[in-house]
Amino acid sequence: KAGIKSGSAAGNAVTKLGKIKPRVAAFFGVIALLALLACMPLSFALNMAVPQDSTVTAKAVSGPIWRGVIADLDLGAASLGRVEASLRPLPLLAGRAEYRFEAIEPGKPATLSGIAAKGIGGFTLKEMTGDIRLRNVDARLPLSHVELRDFAVRFDRKSCRDARGNVRLMLQPGLFTSVGLDNGFLGQARCDGTALVLPLLSQSARERADIRIEASGKYTATITVQNDVPEMGIILSAAGFAPISGGYRMIVKGQF
Repeated sequence: KAGIKSGSAAGNAVTKLGKIKPRVAAFFGVIALLALLACMPLSFALNMAVPQDSTVTAKAVSGPIWRGVIADLDLGAASLGRVEASLRPLPLLAGRAEYRFEAIEPGKPATLSGIAAKGIGGFTLKEMTGDIRLRNVDARLPLSHVELRDFAVRFDRKSCRDARGNVRLMLQPGLFTSVGLDNGFLGQARCDGTALVLPLLSQSARERADIRIEASGKYTATITVQNDVPEMGIILSAAGFAPISGGYRMIVKGQF
């Protein structure tokens, strides 16, 4: 009986040791992976994440993925300027690369902050609050910037799955001041099929901007102005608006 007990104890010890070894190997594997990531430069991580045909450009990228700096970051027509980005470690366990970022100049408050995440088959932007400067969108449309408040969007397998938050599109002073667009266009983000949709209205609700953005970054902006004043019609037509029933319309297409 004593021999049987001893043999059972030895068997249990071997069994426990067999269970421990894979756990120890996994633990050291995670440590090795974290050590490798800690040494990875942010520029290398961005080169892997951004497609070759993307319109994303930057003057310079410096620092590690845990705390790097991107100088003069442009996403097509959207200009973010100097961006500080840091990788969040916990989402890596779920197979998702998640960066917290701030567009900020030294000695000044952040103009934009949020979280950008990329996983298998999709990407997410969330907790985005601040301003994004716009340039070279379309020569006919004098856009200034976009104001985001608690904005979030999630694309999964090239389809918009969830979107929310306030969006305000501001125009440069000039042509549209006389139309009454000093406060720009305001609305709530939502999904419509595969696209992120921004149905934006002016303060008078007589002007609207309907913007559709696909996962690829392609966008279509339809600007509609309800105005029957002949003098204003001449100005809008000269700016590239086409006459429609009760007003004028312009359609702008591009790529972020």
